[in-house]
Amino acid sequence: ILDKANRPGFLYFTTDWCGPCKGLEKDTFADSEFKHYLEAHFIPFLVNAEKNTGPVLNDLYHIAAYPTVVILSPQGVVVDKITGYDKPEPYLNRLKDVINGIDTLAQLRSDYESDHDNETKAVALANRYLSSFDYANAKPILEKLLTLRQI
Repeated sequence: ILDKANRPGFLYFTTDWCGPCKGLEKDTFADSEFKHYLEAHFIPFLVNAEKNTGPVLNDLYHIAAYPTVVILSPQGVVVDKITGYDKPEPYLNRLKDVINGIDTLAQLRSDYESDHDNETKAVALANRYLSSFDYANAKPILEKLLTLRQI
């Protein structure tokens, strides 16, 4: 679907019991400017993390907190993750940064892969993973940082 439409996917992970999710839906996702931008630039998907294919997708994308949005490239590669509640304007600004390739998880990952021994790049990527509670991907980077520091 994403490749055919040539637009990124916006996978919104939520649960029935998530209070911040309800606030995000009520305040941010319902905002007309936000909604217009989202629909013009992304293909949105709602994923209930506890129903149907939700648990499988939850594991696949290392979702550990709600709400979390996973932005996928048209080819299905994770471009960014946004975790937590935010008001319409800052959230919209974040989506604009994603579209423009500014400070995305994909960009941080690419920077790190080009220079594994650069502590600044490693810390930036590890922090991004940690901010989305993605400990599985943060762990090897943090372990490498500890190895670099034991010189």
